[in-house]
Amino acid sequence: MIFERNDLKKDASGSFYFANKTLSAKLLTRDTRIYRYNNYLSIPNNKRINTYDFINAAGGNELISYISDSSGNRILLYFEEPSNFNYCGMCGASEGEKGYRVLYFTKDWNYKNYEEFLTESCLGNIYDTKFTKSKDSKILKFNIQKNTTSPAYTLTVDVKNASVRKSR
Repeated sequence: MIFERNDLKKDASGSFYFANKTLSAKLLTRDTRIYRYNNYLSIPNNKRINTYDFINAAGGNELISYISDSSGNRILLYFEEPSNFNYCGMCGASEGEKGYRVLYFTKDWNYKNYEEFLTESCLGNIYDTKFTKSKDSKILKFNIQKNTTSPAYTLTVDVKNASVRKSR
């Protein structure tokens, strides 16, 4: 199969080659990548968002919690994703990227932005993270060691309030 991308606003079309025949082919999507993963979240007001569309192509998000308060709405996700899709070369054999993402929404659940907090990363050179249990089971603490790109810091994940705080 060969798909040519002449117009990024139209569905992908191309040719399917089998034996001595050439047949026309059309994908009912503009995205020709075969590794695409959809990671849908159903949110209030009958909205459904695909985190793949605004985070990255790796997916791997798991819903942990969400909250609505005076500042808007937040969703806390845990993620594990490959560092390298090819599984060879730099970081190909690593444990991958792991951490938390906080998605921010307006009060009526329109997407604003997200923040990403890594607890383990080959690409970010984050290894040997220490997990500390707190008395409150809804608070998770990760001590990130100093590395070549940043000083040591602590990530505090508040599951109940769908938030992550980074402190030195």
